[in-house]
Amino acid sequence: MSDKNPQIYLSKAEEFKNNKEYKTAIEYYSEILTLMSEDFEVMEKIADCYFCINDFEKSMEYYVKSLQINTNYINSLVGLSKVYEVINQLPEAIEYLERAAQQVQNTPEILIQLGQMYIENQHYDKSINLINELLEKYPQLDDCYYLLALNHEKTGNIPQAIENYRKAIEINSRSHKSYLALGILYYNQKQLDEANKELQNALSIDFNNTKIHFYLGLIYNAQENFEKAIAEFKYVVTFEPKNIEAYNNLGLAYGFLGWLEEAIQEFKTAIALNPDNPEVRYALGYIYFMKKNYQYAQIELQTAIRLKPDHELSYLILGQVYAHLDRFKEAIDEYNEALKLNPNNPTTYYNLAFALNTLGMSEKATECYKKVIELNPAYLSAYLDLGNILLSNGQQDFAKECFEAAINRSSNFGEAYYSLGLCYIRSEEYQKALYCFDHAIAINPNLSDAYYQKGLIYKKDGNMELAIENIEQAIKLDTENAASYNDLGLAYQILGNQEKAISAFKKASFLDPDNSLYRHNLGIALFEGKRYKESIVELRRAIRLSPYNADIYFNLANIYEKIGDYADAVDSYENFVKHNPEYDKKNELNSKIELLKEQAKNQRTNTPKQATDVNSDKSIFESIKSLFSH
Repeated sequence: MSDKNPQIYLSKAEEFKNNKEYKTAIEYYSEILTLMSEDFEVMEKIADCYFCINDFEKSMEYYVKSLQINTNYINSLVGLSKVYEVINQLPEAIEYLERAAQQVQNTPEILIQLGQMYIENQHYDKSINLINELLEKYPQLDDCYYLLALNHEKTGNIPQAIENYRKAIEINSRSHKSYLALGILYYNQKQLDEANKELQNALSIDFNNTKIHFYLGLIYNAQENFEKAIAEFKYVVTFEPKNIEAYNNLGLAYGFLGWLEEAIQEFKTAIALNPDNPEVRYALGYIYFMKKNYQYAQIELQTAIRLKPDHELSYLILGQVYAHLDRFKEAIDEYNEALKLNPNNPTTYYNLAFALNTLGMSEKATECYKKVIELNPAYLSAYLDLGNILLSNGQQDFAKECFEAAINRSSNFGEAYYSLGLCYIRSEEYQKALYCFDHAIAINPNLSDAYYQKGLIYKKDGNMELAIENIEQAIKLDTENAASYNDLGLAYQILGNQEKAISAFKKASFLDPDNSLYRHNLGIALFEGKRYKESIVELRRAIRLSPYNADIYFNLANIYEKIGDYADAVDSYENFVKHNPEYDKKNELNSKIELLKEQAKNQRTNTPKQATDVNSDKSIFESIKSLFSH
């Protein structure tokens, strides 16, 4: 066991967890515990995985184990509170959240969550005390005023509730929840016009929020504007099919807003007349599937299969429902049932291939994609997906054949040109790759990945101007791609534009806050920009995310040494050596560590204790706090 590398297991576990393969992730995390039996952070990760698969008993077990080793570990305290809340043991949920809150006095998120829980459990004295403390520290945080308003509303002080909801909106006019809460308050006070106004404000920010639609429906009903009420309630039941109140308030059942809605009504009426018609059940299930109402789709399709066990298309669509719910093993079972009934349906093979590949069974997926092409040589997506599997398995020559075959069948297949470009990158034929990416962009100007790959090629060639130009275009098309911002930062860093590099790395870290590489890059850029304190903050965050990465410790040690914090420099260098035992200059570094220890000792001896400079501390805090605003 001693020759196992925990970092490898950790990386694999994180990968499976990110892909929502929680059981496999648990297996890899558990291997780490065989090496480091008291790693409380890994225990917390296992607990979180169990929570995600609704095994709350095991989740609780591992959170407790984590806390037995580190009683103040924030993630475990919050996680255990979450478990107790889900299983409706609210006193325990509050207890652990209170413990978490004690550890994070300068982080408002957990304190706000605790305040919300106090209010929900009618602990109004505790909630008001906590809210007042929050307001003293964060007078410009809208959530503080939202909680204060909610507390006043629950205790019957309506004027104060309205005043504080308005204050929350004044601070953050893009937060839908304050508008929503104010709208509901006005509705309960029978001030319908005011309620409508506030709910419309909420709707303009978050149109998909069913609660907003529900209360608008109540208002329209009260105003006898029944057509608008129908539209709102139909929207609610479409996305919340178990909302009994929405159905009760659906006064007039004459149609829906679009043809799809009308179709649903027609099929439901048909089912009411003949509930044992499998074709109608299938049609309704298919429409629910198209509307992404997967729970109802599953019910109707299962009913169709029960009524007609040889209904091939019901198995096929039910498989697609399971796939959209990330239940791929069940999806595979349904596709196989469909193939028993019709072994020559290329669409079924295509969906089966996708599910198999998602579960990592690439060889079986490859055979299915080949079967699709055999049954329907014009099935272009099969060429593309097959080629991508082959490319990911290092078979770029065979992958290239697939992409070229797709292009030969359709010269306007931009995605095939893009994937062909990736093949050329693998073979280091960068000019050919650029040619393919340019073709892909000419066909589909919104293909952000093509611009991104062009940017990477130019960056590799040292042409930072073109690299930046293409990566920025990729970002314009896909503003949520953290990797693009990270590579943009690297390009700016090479050009020596540290401020733009820092800005890009901050955005990457904001979009993917659990990515230690982005935090590491940000820390280095801040260091190069001589923003040492901020650099330390980011590198320590990177260490929390990747505690076995020796390079981060080394860079952190350099910064501590730079600013004369020799004790922390020693600690960081020692951690570097611990996690990089094969370092070829270990002896030199150990000598340096001993010298720094002596300097740290002298520093403690010679440095008089100074009075606390409150203004200086505040300045540093504000500097660090500014990191959270990006």
